[in-house]
Amino acid sequence: MKFILTACLIALFFISGCNNNPKTLVEVQGIIGYIVELDNAKNTILVFEAQREGGQVKGHLITIENQTLLKDANNNKIQFSELQIGQKVNAVYYMDKDNPFVLGSFPQPMKGSKVLVQPEDFPDILPIDETKAIAIALQSDDDKGVQLFVRNVDFNNEDKTWMILIDDIITMENKKLVKIDSKNGNIWGMKTRGAQIFHEDGKEYRTIPIDAGNVPRIAEPGLDQTALEETELADDREKLTKSLKSIAPDLYAGSYTDEMGNNIFLLTDKSPVLEAKLKTISQRAEKVKIQYAKHTEKQLNDAHNKLNSLTNAGIIGISTDTKLNKVTIFISESALSRNKDNILKYVNEDMINWQIGDYKMVDQSAILYPGEQVDSTY
Repeated sequence: MKFILTACLIALFFISGCNNNPKTLVEVQGIIGYIVELDNAKNTILVFEAQREGGQVKGHLITIENQTLLKDANNNKIQFSELQIGQKVNAVYYMDKDNPFVLGSFPQPMKGSKVLVQPEDFPDILPIDETKAIAIALQSDDDKGVQLFVRNVDFNNEDKTWMILIDDIITMENKKLVKIDSKNGNIWGMKTRGAQIFHEDGKEYRTIPIDAGNVPRIAEPGLDQTALEETELADDREKLTKSLKSIAPDLYAGSYTDEMGNNIFLLTDKSPVLEAKLKTISQRAEKVKIQYAKHTEKQLNDAHNKLNSLTNAGIIGISTDTKLNKVTIFISESALSRNKDNILKYVNEDMINWQIGDYKMVDQSAILYPGEQVDSTY
């Protein structure tokens, strides 16, 4: 199965494999979305939320079991073999109410209660109906490392074509409009790797692809190879950090570049699929390293903000240390003795790196005038 993820998928509930007590199970309304993948061997379907113009997209990886109720758009019971990629479904799953927030593998599986196929938004269009058109669009990208989902579906009555807007769940910035002929399933004006297909007067024309290779980065005057390397690493870290914050905010704990020039990404739980995907989309995969931490970046930021709002607590300074995965508090020993209990009402101590000493604020500002020399040593 291709890589599958979405920010909201991490936080969804699922049934713990060690607790099958029916008394603790409750049915939870899932989402209405399109089936984008089917695994016949594992009896699973991957469903992404339907027709989102922007923002995060929810997703469910549903295991279909013997007791899972499957119905078609006419409310008739069906078998797993009758489900299809491209169908819009209402996916309902079970949650263990005694253990609702278990974090495990990524993405987290859920046991299906009901999968109800929804009526098509544009019915009675043949031979390529809505479901088939969506399936064609989802399979139009030959990059096996990309997980596509559907942002929007429309039908053009004038030329009888489907207009399917798809996107990549990883970057959320790879929108592609796929135009499909409802008479034969051909893709119109489909941009492929290095080529483009056009239709005119009933004929198909294909451009000749030219591989220009990798465009070299032009070094600026005075920019040596070391500086260029550092710039490329910083760009790559920024791109991967943006992706992690978008698709896995409940796992992302921060990032930094170490003294060996490796880009370190901190996660709060192991996720082999996510870690492999990071290296797939990285331009410097050999420099991508994964480490594990306890607190997410959001938790550290929340703690920092709470501490920053405290007054009369004797705190001299606050900083967030990504490497330590803690918030550093600069404070004197006497102030700590007086205020520690109050500080710990707002932040757990395992999130704090105490820096105790006789600190004082030093004003190093100065007024400079044109022509004055500045001693940069310190």
